[in-house]
Amino acid sequence: VDEAAGPAELPTIQPSDVILLDIPMLRSIDADITGVYAVGFPTVTSDFAWPGADLYTQAGGGWLLGTYWSEGKVATKGIVLEPVLDVAQPWNWDDGSALVVTSNLPLASSTEEDVLAGANRACIGEHGRWEVIGFVNVEDLGDGEYKLTRLLRGCVGTEHNTGTSIATDTFVLLDSVGVRRSALPSAATGTSVNWRMVAVNDRIQNTSDIPFTSENVGDMPLAPVNIVGNRNTDASLVVRWTRRSRCAITADMGTEYPICEIEERYVVEFRTTLGPAVLRSVEVVDATEFLYSLPAYSADVGNQDLTSIPDIHVTVYQISSTVGRGYPGANIV
Repeated sequence: VDEAAGPAELPTIQPSDVILLDIPMLRSIDADITGVYAVGFPTVTSDFAWPGADLYTQAGGGWLLGTYWSEGKVATKGIVLEPVLDVAQPWNWDDGSALVVTSNLPLASSTEEDVLAGANRACIGEHGRWEVIGFVNVEDLGDGEYKLTRLLRGCVGTEHNTGTSIATDTFVLLDSVGVRRSALPSAATGTSVNWRMVAVNDRIQNTSDIPFTSENVGDMPLAPVNIVGNRNTDASLVVRWTRRSRCAITADMGTEYPICEIEERYVVEFRTTLGPAVLRSVEVVDATEFLYSLPAYSADVGNQDLTSIPDIHVTVYQISSTVGRGYPGANIV
């Protein structure tokens, strides 16, 4: 041993943290991975390259490696300074809002075509109310602050969360290298599970638990769209809708995509426009339409003597064999 060389240097440990995103599927390749998206980054900004970290989840009494980040694979993230407004219609360009955020790494403008194809997608909000947006224009305000405009709202099935963001919310660029898919058993849905983010050269015993409850949003079928009704000459009502696939990130416009479920099933609920009580609930298999006859409607409202079905509130859910009902699509027809 060369005593003149002195003691060996201890490996550098750069404390790391993680944001867990329980959001819809971002990439088709993740369709078979039940779990959450994990956003990895160093706890403190440093002049040295982040060496990376490993993310563990506690299952069956032990710790299992969920995913890992190699050197330099830092997520792009920040804070919402000025939130966006709500929109009447998601999936369209929103030029009435401007989102101002901080970011630990530079943001850049893109084109409408690329954003529609999935570029410049970001997540804003907090656990339980994440909205995924797209943005075309980026204005550098200095000091790590950016103004994002020409926004695409409520992407990948998050339309029910438009307008819920507030100042101090989290901002995450979803197409950054630091966003990874981490597996979690479907049996853990709705249960608090401990996670630990272990920096390279550190040990799991030195890190603290991060409790997190996933609702398995990635397996939730998206809300059906284009719900319409046509009345036949016999006064029956035919309700039709367009399904969406949770496995296709460009499915927002209502285009048909592979089913991404074991079977194609829906629950259709009918209500009058006067109250919340369900008149009739039916299951539809391998079809995207249902015929509601006048005699059936008349029986549902107390055998009234009617000549037609009036305007009626229709709610359609796609059904998953894993999580049950997906997000509801609704319309008055």
